[in-house]
Amino acid sequence: MPVRLYSKEFIFLLLLSSFQFSPITCLEEDVPLLYSPLRQTRANNCDIYLAPSPPRGWGVFAARDFEEHEIIEIAPRFLPIRIDILQQTVLNDYHYAFRWELTPDDLTTWGVIAFGMIMFYNHGEGDLHNVQFLQFGREPDAQSPALSMGLVYAAMRKIKRGEELLGTYGGEHWFTGRGLTMETPTEAAKIQSVEEMDRLEKQFCSKAVAGIGHSTWYRLLLSQEALQYSSSPQMEPHQFLPLQDHPSAAAKLPLRPGQVIEYAPALVLPDDHIRNSFLEPLCFLWDDWDETQQQNILKLREEGSFRMRGINDRGELEWDVLDHCSNAVIFPVGGSIGLVRKVGKNDPSKSNCRIEIVPATAADKEKENFGSAGLVLKLIAKKSIQEGEELRLDVPDSSSWFSKISLLQELAMTGQPVPTFLANPYNDAAEKLFDVGEAGVRQKDEL
Repeated sequence: MPVRLYSKEFIFLLLLSSFQFSPITCLEEDVPLLYSPLRQTRANNCDIYLAPSPPRGWGVFAARDFEEHEIIEIAPRFLPIRIDILQQTVLNDYHYAFRWELTPDDLTTWGVIAFGMIMFYNHGEGDLHNVQFLQFGREPDAQSPALSMGLVYAAMRKIKRGEELLGTYGGEHWFTGRGLTMETPTEAAKIQSVEEMDRLEKQFCSKAVAGIGHSTWYRLLLSQEALQYSSSPQMEPHQFLPLQDHPSAAAKLPLRPGQVIEYAPALVLPDDHIRNSFLEPLCFLWDDWDETQQQNILKLREEGSFRMRGINDRGELEWDVLDHCSNAVIFPVGGSIGLVRKVGKNDPSKSNCRIEIVPATAADKEKENFGSAGLVLKLIAKKSIQEGEELRLDVPDSSSWFSKISLLQELAMTGQPVPTFLANPYNDAAEKLFDVGEAGVRQKDEL
């Protein structure tokens, strides 16, 4: 992964701007994007959800009605990656084209990997194409450290509760170039009964929240003005966004022990591509799992549910290039699980949730080429969790210091909220490794 170094002063300004609060001012002119006041009236506080959408794997569904031009989702986090790197793994099936000019003459082609549900909107054509992917804002620089970038999906027409939200991949060539078959509906699916919609929302609506708050939204608006766009997204932040950013995932609702917080599809990626990159802190490495979880992964491997799509030694695309499970990492690319803070198992009082790895459902397995996201992660509450409480996972964070610094830089350079534990990604037990005496600091003998 490319790493770009900025001065300490610039990084400090970016981090400072991430935590400041500024009031929102809405434009007087009519603007094309808006938020609906229905957002906070739903009992389950759920607008959209990820759920199986056979035969195309997973899809995104509306949990309420949406108005034309209404913002449906803001990506809670996104990471630009060079296209040539993306093409080496199954991430090539999930990225979006991304505008990111590091210099005026930069010819680098970029893609972007986003959390939330951004990468699981299926392809639709004609009237079935009901949502639009938008990138807005401008990356910060030394002269304008308070700017920011954002990715959203917005409604292209009125959308009814229960509809699948469909974007566009540009046509069949997108699928054939990746060895996939284009699966797109020719007519709108029948809206399910209220009872069935209630059941699906109860099961699949995420009970976690992550992403931007007031201050970052204001910086997004400033970034739009810096680009001199004729219009900007409009909203009333005191109604629709939390006062503070949630750089790491928090509970959206009060949770009870054993309650499923979120289901999210995951990708299996090669360990050697992820180590020491800014993706490493967001993934689960083989050594992160305890013996029971490792045995479960080996069982899934035997059943054919744990496989890694990628490029073989001959440079050819294959459905499974994994030689051993220890050479793979699990990337929770859907939902908010990748944004849950990892605190380990040593102190049970620190963690409040756990994770289970389950195979795709039988219905999903009927399609062979579903394999790129054939795993599902299930986040479960271990104890009672209050609304707004940070979610803390009983998995160790074994990612390297270098990878944390790289992730911090990527977030800062796009003006995204930075978790406090990332802003100082050093060993929190470091003081135990040194003795301080009259002679100053000396390393302990056992080191």
